[in-house]
Amino acid sequence: METMSLNAYLPDVLAFYEVAKCGGFTQAAEKMNLSKAQLSKQVARLETILRAQLFFRTTRKINLTEEGKHLLQYAESIVKLSHDAAESMKELVDEEGGLIRITAPSSLADSLAPPLIKMFHEKLPNLKVEIEASNVKRDLIAEGYDFALRAIVETDPELVARYIGHIKDVIVATPEYVKKNKIKGIDPNELKEVPVLMASLRKSWNTWKFQKGSKDFSIDVHGNYASSSYQTNRWICLSGLGVARLPYYLVEKDLQEKKLVLLYKEYSIATHPLYLVYPSKGYRARKNKVAKDLILSWLQGAKGSIV
Repeated sequence: METMSLNAYLPDVLAFYEVAKCGGFTQAAEKMNLSKAQLSKQVARLETILRAQLFFRTTRKINLTEEGKHLLQYAESIVKLSHDAAESMKELVDEEGGLIRITAPSSLADSLAPPLIKMFHEKLPNLKVEIEASNVKRDLIAEGYDFALRAIVETDPELVARYIGHIKDVIVATPEYVKKNKIKGIDPNELKEVPVLMASLRKSWNTWKFQKGSKDFSIDVHGNYASSSYQTNRWICLSGLGVARLPYYLVEKDLQEKKLVLLYKEYSIATHPLYLVYPSKGYRARKNKVAKDLILSWLQGAKGSIV
């Protein structure tokens, strides 16, 4: 037996729905801005297609038959689905609704996400924002991310990498560690004699580059403790176990609270560039354009953390 489909008769199903909900053809015709004759024709056609009577008709009122009650359940689902689809599409095309997914390195997301979320809340309160804090390089297009913050140059031709600036690094230590090791904090060359916290125990990873005016120089540092996590090195540093090179955004509060002290203030340190990465072409919802402008505004206003 061939399966029946009502796809071609959805307007008739909606006409039936309105008649059933309004309790009559006259009221439904007024609501749908159709003639009563046109509405009756649509319902009659549906009954013919289904080979079932949907209403008991009298001169005063109409009532649903058992078949009509059964069909009404499905018609209600169709109307609800149509309404939900319209609301969902409204969110997508509306500047102030929908979902934005962002991925960023863990330490960067942990420190910079709160002010970004606050800005979204103030400017776009109906927008949903998901920030993944991970050091895994995500496939933005395949995994459905709208934006990524990355410290490497993006070479994928399907992505745009918008240069923001360089993440500012600083050299810090606890006041107690500075006093104990008689660190003056003026000339970085003294780091040759002071244990530091490193990103790796591999020698090639432990050359710190400094600049002062037109003068550039490098220092090979050493130490017994290393971690690839900025946050881990921060905690080790706060424990008084070494000098650390860390992003300013991660230790700004520690410096303000004097848990850490800033060393070698007259020198700048070679750091990683920061890029806002997003798909280069194809469909872009209006919310993405607004969100991009908001993220750029926030990043460019992150004084002290990005140079």
